[in-house]
Amino acid sequence: MPGNPVDAVIGTLQQSASLTPQQIASLQASLGYTKGPLIIQFWQFVVHIFQGNFGTSLQYYPTKVITIIIQSIGWTILLFGLALVISFYLGNYLGLLSAHKRGSTRDSVNSVLALFLYSFPYFWMALVFLFIFAIQFHIFPEAYAYNHFLPTYSLAYFGSVVTHIILPLATLIIASYGSWYLGMRNNTIATLNEDYLKYAEMAGLRRQKIVQYSKKNAILPNLTGFALSLGNVISGGILVEMVFSYPGLGYDIYNAVINEDFPVLETAFLLIIIAVLIANFIMDLLYYRMDPRIREV
Repeated sequence: MPGNPVDAVIGTLQQSASLTPQQIASLQASLGYTKGPLIIQFWQFVVHIFQGNFGTSLQYYPTKVITIIIQSIGWTILLFGLALVISFYLGNYLGLLSAHKRGSTRDSVNSVLALFLYSFPYFWMALVFLFIFAIQFHIFPEAYAYNHFLPTYSLAYFGSVVTHIILPLATLIIASYGSWYLGMRNNTIATLNEDYLKYAEMAGLRRQKIVQYSKKNAILPNLTGFALSLGNVISGGILVEMVFSYPGLGYDIYNAVINEDFPVLETAFLLIIIAVLIANFIMDLLYYRMDPRIREV
């Protein structure tokens, strides 16, 4: 992104009143614009992070970046959290059932549908849902996360939150469902070919027990994929939030890119990295608990 965003802020302020060179220098310092060595600037950036100082937004000057992030991160956690949990559960559950009935009509239909949904980009599905359910038939609201004219935290307000989240939530669930379904189905089929499950089936073990045993081993690769997919879902979610003007972290990133708001971009990407690292750590702990082969090492 070419240009100097600090000069853009100064230019905006000078439209209402002229600034002296001393005022410009003071403003540049407050925005973190220094001309020192790069290593010194990076060190100052790291120190400020550990102090909880993420700087000032260039787009909404003089609002602090942390204020903007706090206002949006709750909506992102709500949207992405629900989408990840629901799509992960549905995909793995239906993939498990299809694997145990592989070759049946239900398995064929579900597999073709999953491949069909898996091939669609997030933003394209979001545009289709927006056009059909919001613009054409007016079933759901077109944009934002709630109705601004309702009293905050009232019953009508929460109802508005539900109706506004349905379209972006459905987009994320449907777009990510296919990968979970196909992964679980393939993993389960591979697990069913293991000797211990073949022996259990020959010994007359109940079908529910066989499903239960195969599920534990087949889901392990998807647990790892759950943490790794967090970054992909967030990147796709940014486009979904753009389409529906949903006031989450992705929408902040979009606005920050357009307006060259580097402090907001840095903070948002830092939070995404931390979220992916934490998710990977949690999945490693679950992996250790669920797979006895790792505990024996």
